[in-house]
Amino acid sequence: MLPFHIVNANLKGHWIRYIVQSIVAMVTMLIILLFVDSVANAALIAGLGSTVVTAFLHPTAPSARLRAIIGGHFCGLVTGSVLAFLLINLAIFGELGQYLSLLSMAVSVGFVILLMGLTDTEHPPAAGIAIGMAGRSWEIQTFLIIIIAVLILALIRVMFSKYIKDV
Repeated sequence: MLPFHIVNANLKGHWIRYIVQSIVAMVTMLIILLFVDSVANAALIAGLGSTVVTAFLHPTAPSARLRAIIGGHFCGLVTGSVLAFLLINLAIFGELGQYLSLLSMAVSVGFVILLMGLTDTEHPPAAGIAIGMAGRSWEIQTFLIIIIAVLILALIRVMFSKYIKDV
């Protein structure tokens, strides 16, 4: 069993790196927030925010690979969008109100897990994108904004890849 500690033992000699990586993550999140209305799209923002944490806190983790970040969010977008379009926009099962929205969000989690597993793009924060897209009417504008946000996040991650290390 590891000894109890409050402060990370790896901090000694690396505190500047921790601060710089945190600042880069904050700036990245600010750029994303400029594109996505954070109040109206809480699940979408949570998914993107979780990706920022993953990418800048543990950049060598399998879920922080560019394939996982881009592919996972693409899986989330597709899964959530298809469910929203079929169940909410087209209302193929009739008008069930809140229950249909909840069903759409729950089903999106199962489908996004399956799709990410099949495509080797496992990225848990992308479940937030699937839920956020599945729980609302599908709109091309939201779809495109999320794609742009993920690409910006990936670009910043690549730009700083030489400097960020696992924290």
